[in-house]
Amino acid sequence: MIRGELEILKDWCYEGAFNVLSAPIKQAQTLGYYFDSKILDISHVDLAMGKMMEQGPVLVLTFQSQQILVVRDSKGNVVEGDPEKVLRMHYVWALCRDQTELDPKAAWKLIDLSASSTEQWL
Repeated sequence: MIRGELEILKDWCYEGAFNVLSAPIKQAQTLGYYFDSKILDISHVDLAMGKMMEQGPVLVLTFQSQQILVVRDSKGNVVEGDPEKVLRMHYVWALCRDQTELDPKAAWKLIDLSASSTEQWL
């Protein structure tokens, strides 16, 4: 989702999560923009919960990241974000086991997520 690569995102997400994450990417691509964002660090990874649901087993993960979020136009000009501003993001991801996928390394897909950000003061 940081790179704006829809094909990979579609493979790693269930339809609902993909639709939410792909909407801003598709909008940017329509305008001729591209994502130039970076993940600097991931920390505080925690398995918050696991349970059986109608769809199958679900794991809820929480983690923080430090990232720079930037969208540029075709000439490289910044149209959104700031390449000098580091954001601290807090994520909550719900992953569900795809019962049709036999490869255990590829079977967990994102079913839902939430994200909040604060500016990182260094």
